[in-house]
Amino acid sequence: MAADDGGITDFGHYREGLQRFEFFLVGVCFALSAYVGQTLHPEKLTLLSAYTIEVVSVALLIVSAALGLKRIESLVEISRLNGELRDSIGKRGAVMVSKPNSEGLVVIENPGRLLTMQAAADWVGVLNEKIPVLHHMIEKETTRADNLYQLRNRLLLIGFCGVILAKVLTPYFQSH
Repeated sequence: MAADDGGITDFGHYREGLQRFEFFLVGVCFALSAYVGQTLHPEKLTLLSAYTIEVVSVALLIVSAALGLKRIESLVEISRLNGELRDSIGKRGAVMVSKPNSEGLVVIENPGRLLTMQAAADWVGVLNEKIPVLHHMIEKETTRADNLYQLRNRLLLIGFCGVILAKVLTPYFQSH
């Protein structure tokens, strides 16, 4: 069990680092959006003007930040589901290794339950049904988080490049 605890600790550090990085990226998106939005000087929107590119870029950065928040929400849900899965697997294992006492009752030390043989068998059945459902939910949420990751990063890149492009093109599109 000690080796297993090390893996859990490493996973906890990985998850914490990942969440901090996600918060950082969302913060960068919002900060960049706020900065560019503050420096915008209202002009008439035309099809290919530096101002239009800048406005669209700010919109993309804001959408990217919103997707980043949704990704963080998804990562939290994955962590919750993983905890529930680990708990269910642990409880199932505790029931399966428990031996009935002299009265025919199964004593489960963790989570501290006293069950009849039939109740223990029913509980294992419930847990056996729950575990695959949790696996499926984790896979589904992981796919969602990956899709949000890719979309957020693409929008962030396009928005950032658009801001740079608009700043570089501004002198060429200014009318005197």
